[in-house]
Amino acid sequence: FETLLHIASSTKHTYFVTELVNLMDAKDLELRNHAGHTALCVAAEGGIVDIAEILLSKNKNLLKLRGERRGSPLRIASTMGHKDMVSYLYSKTNHMDCEDWSVWDQDAVLYNCVDNNIYGKCSTLLRFNI
Repeated sequence: FETLLHIASSTKHTYFVTELVNLMDAKDLELRNHAGHTALCVAAEGGIVDIAEILLSKNKNLLKLRGERRGSPLRIASTMGHKDMVSYLYSKTNHMDCEDWSVWDQDAVLYNCVDNNIYGKCSTLLRFNI
């Protein structure tokens, strides 16, 4: 199933998403669609930073919730090659240096950044992987 928030998060209609999020509890933003994605994962997949900002302003825990194939929103954004989304999510994740980020997570994001020519983040990620 898809919730209205999941569908709206795949668009660039920030006003609608803002109004919808204002009607919801923070925990409601953690609902998952048929693929196991939260609305933040959907926004990360589409590279829509404005929507990610709205969602995270209500629920920071969304950064830790993984979608399909156990991918975090940051990993999803890096897989899709969305440079601006990678930069934004990375800045919100304590730079992947806390207990929520395994070496596997760090390596996957680093690999995706190299594979998608997001080199600005690669040098930063390398500092944590060496």
